[in-house]
Amino acid sequence: MVQPVLVLELIFTLGLRVFLLHDSIASRTWSAALIICVGLAAFLVLASPSEGTHVPNAGQWILAVSTRGLIVLVLLLLSRHGSPASRAALFGAATAIVWSVDAALVKQTVDELARSGVLGLLTHWPLYAMIATGVLGTTLLQGAYAAGPLAASQSTLLIVDPLASILLGIELFHEQLGTGPGYVLGAVGSLAVLAAGVVMLSIWAPPVMTAGELGQLRHGPGHRPKELTSADSLV
Repeated sequence: MVQPVLVLELIFTLGLRVFLLHDSIASRTWSAALIICVGLAAFLVLASPSEGTHVPNAGQWILAVSTRGLIVLVLLLLSRHGSPASRAALFGAATAIVWSVDAALVKQTVDELARSGVLGLLTHWPLYAMIATGVLGTTLLQGAYAAGPLAASQSTLLIVDPLASILLGIELFHEQLGTGPGYVLGAVGSLAVLAAGVVMLSIWAPPVMTAGELGQLRHGPGHRPKELTSADSLV
C-alpha cells in the first residue's frame, strides 16, 4: 500500500514548482500526472492489498536480501557499459531494489519498536540493517543521477521500487493482493498505466532553471544574473 503511493512525489514536485518558483507547467505534463493518479487509484482498488501478520525469520531475511543483492550486483555491472540513458536506467533499477529492501526493513524496525520499545530496538539487528541499506540506497541514487539523464533514472526508480516492494511484502510478510484473473489482469493493467504516466512525466517535466531565470525570480525581470555559485545550484 505504501510504496506505490510514493510515486505521487512527482506530482507534488510539479505543484511546488508552480507555487514556489511560479513555473509554467505544460498541459501535457499535467495530463501525465493525471494518468499516474488514475493508474495508482485503479491499482489500489483492484489489488486491494491486505496487511500480513507473518514475522519473517532470519533464514527468510537472508534469502530475500541475498537474492536482491545478487540482482543489484548484476545491474551495477551492466550499468558500466552502454549509453548514458541505459546506464542511468540500470542504476535507477538497482537503487529501487535497495530502497525496497530498506522499506521492508523500516517495517520490521517499526514492528520491533512496538514489541520491544526503544531500548529493546537498539539490541536488535533490523535498526542497523535499515541504516546500512539507507546509506547504500542514497549512494546508489547519486550514482544514478550522475550516470545519465534524470528522466531515465527517475522513471525506472519509481517504476521498479513499488514492484519490488510488493514482491517483498508478499514474500516476507505474507501480504495478500486481490486474487482471480480479473483482479490480477486489472492490477497489472493499472500498473502499466501508472508506469506509462511516470515515463511521460519524467520526459515532459520542465527543465532545470538557469541562473538567469533564478535571478529574475529573486530580483525581478530587469535583474542581470550573476554567475551561478555552488550555493545557487542547490536551489
